[in-house]
Amino acid sequence: MAFRSALVALCAAIAWSAAADAAPVTIPLYPGVAPGSEQATQTEVVSEGKTGRTLRNVTAPTLTIYAPLAGKANGVGVIIAPGGGFHILSIDNEGTALAEWFAARGVTAFVLKYRLNQTSPNDTVAMVQLIQYLGTIKSSPDGEPAVTPGETLAAADAFQAMKLVRERARTYGVDPHRIGFVGFSAGAMLALKLGTAQDASIRPDFLAAIYGALRTGLTPPAGAPPVFVAAAADDTLLPGKSPPIYAAWKAKGLDAELHIYDHGGHGFGVAPQGKASDRWLSDFSAWLSAHHLISFGRRPAGISISMSSSCCALPLARGSRRRLENWPPPSAWMQCRLIAFSPGRS
Repeated sequence: MAFRSALVALCAAIAWSAAADAAPVTIPLYPGVAPGSEQATQTEVVSEGKTGRTLRNVTAPTLTIYAPLAGKANGVGVIIAPGGGFHILSIDNEGTALAEWFAARGVTAFVLKYRLNQTSPNDTVAMVQLIQYLGTIKSSPDGEPAVTPGETLAAADAFQAMKLVRERARTYGVDPHRIGFVGFSAGAMLALKLGTAQDASIRPDFLAAIYGALRTGLTPPAGAPPVFVAAAADDTLLPGKSPPIYAAWKAKGLDAELHIYDHGGHGFGVAPQGKASDRWLSDFSAWLSAHHLISFGRRPAGISISMSSSCCALPLARGSRRRLENWPPPSAWMQCRLIAFSPGRS
């Protein structure tokens, strides 16, 4: 088993060196079948929506790595966990789009495709199952989701992802002590599980919990990483769950920042809605810069930007590596809209 793991790591390093500055590279999270999924028979389903792809029935977890342009990496790495109620993964709106944004700023990003609760192969039935699960959250006395088998598997995958990225950090040009974890909704719950781990070796070096919730009983230990928290005031799925995250960190004298936007609902991701929550990525950018994790730089060739008072727009179309080094601008009152980008054109 040790030899097999070493072989997998070597193959990953070779693939990484060959694919630097090219298409994203996907690696398995485990050297074989993911523990706990040995008897799984469901087939992964990919669906297309207005904000990109969603996945469900994931049984083979992976990391997809988005590298900065050659010579642009700053040594920071980040794992991104999309949300979806442990039933689906909003893999583009809460995953790949943010990974490309990070890569454009010199950060090596790893999108985590984690395991989920099993759903029907029929799209309509699967949607009913998701709605029923979300209904249990809204009807629960404390508004806290029940722990499901999918969440248990997802948590194991999050811990494995953190362990794997830290072990192979040098392979990917990342400082093992500058690795963060960003999660949305269910993914934010995974981020907070990691951030409150008693084992310091598994804790990320910085966190972002976007419209997430801190499970009852979890408290940040001394030395817990700084956390950026964001949500919308009109979130009807996890209302009021973000301020307690901030409060838990501050109660221990830890670094935390909280942003509550007037409008945005739940699940806004990076897709523009023309609502207050569209500003979260600009605020996050300023927070990252203040923590010396990114820096504002010259806008790269190939991107046309015009000022807009409506929203900050990040395109979700796939098929090219977008380099958005100067998006969004650092000034909180400035808004921008990406107009066009052509791969390979300066």
